[in-house]
Amino acid sequence: MPSHPGANAFGDLLREHRTHAGISQEVLAERARISVAAVGALERGIRRAPYRSTVALLAKALDLSEDETFALAAARDGARAHPPKTEADEHVTQPRTSFVGRDPDIAQIIKLFAKSRLVTIAGFGGIGKTRAALEVLQRVVPAQWPDAWFVDLAPLTDSAFIPAKIASSVRPVFSESATTIADVARVLASRHTLIVLDNCEHLVAEVSAAVDVLLSLCPRVTILATSREPLNIAGEFVYRLPALSLADDAVQLFVQRAEAADPSIVFDEAN
Repeated sequence: MPSHPGANAFGDLLREHRTHAGISQEVLAERARISVAAVGALERGIRRAPYRSTVALLAKALDLSEDETFALAAARDGARAHPPKTEADEHVTQPRTSFVGRDPDIAQIIKLFAKSRLVTIAGFGGIGKTRAALEVLQRVVPAQWPDAWFVDLAPLTDSAFIPAKIASSVRPVFSESATTIADVARVLASRHTLIVLDNCEHLVAEVSAAVDVLLSLCPRVTILATSREPLNIAGEFVYRLPALSLADDAVQLFVQRAEAADPSIVFDEAN
């Protein structure tokens, strides 16, 4: 049952407009330049509150009137105001910026979960690995995992604190101390959960050893890592995140970030 009235109002309205237009999810996805999986997730209510830029793309693809576009945006804002609560909401970092141009990448990363319990998003610094990992979480929880936990390893300078960092990031909190990765594995052994290990590169050897233990002792735990280099563990699937295409996505991202920094800036075709 919905957690509040109209919990899937956006998805229902989107499906109604698509059906009225007489087009499939595949056609709508192509016109709006988003993935078919994203359209399906929105209509099913797995994603209830897309970004405003996504709403604008969908409205344009459906050739909605000004009033219809306003109603669709209002449904989106209503879902933002009353998000469905899950246990994962308590400790998964929520994105603070819009997501631009990586729907095909996110879809491919999610597909890799069917092949391995360890997927690593690799790429050079600043390319968007963390943001991509957060978007993956938004799309797979709770559809594929009942909960997921985000572990930021960037602040760590001593690998000895990796077990404690994981233990402090997972809920419910551990009732016993976790001084070794084996301690962590004993607690997580029966859990069906997704763990994101973000920024692994500066401790890659130690993180690799820890992940190897977790995957060996916790058969229902899946790990999504972000790192400038792979963890090099047997069974690891590595997705190398490409740069955004300059012709479209990179420009859109630049404009959004620039406008956020200075709302007085106005961009047009000339500048």
